[in-house]
Amino acid sequence: MLVVGNEKWVEDQFSTCELKHKKRTQRLQLVAANMLASPEASLPSQNPQWKDLKAAYRLFDRPEVTHKAVCEPHWKKTRQTKPGR
Repeated sequence: MLVVGNEKWVEDQFSTCELKHKKRTQRLQLVAANMLASPEASLPSQNPQWKDLKAAYRLFDRPEVTHKAVCEPHWKKTRQTKPGR
């Protein structure tokens, strides 16, 4: 069984998101890594710096950042995974 670290998993799952700007994709990866590190915490607790929390809220407010746009690369990778992996 292959186990990868949180940073590698976040990069694998979200680096190909089509959010119309590479900085949005980078911000998504940062927010996702923070969520993965503390899944039980609130968004403000996951992003204790005001600038990071504000950036996360701005990211989520963008029309390009939809559930489908964020999840599509993950779904694609899941479909490509061989059974038993």
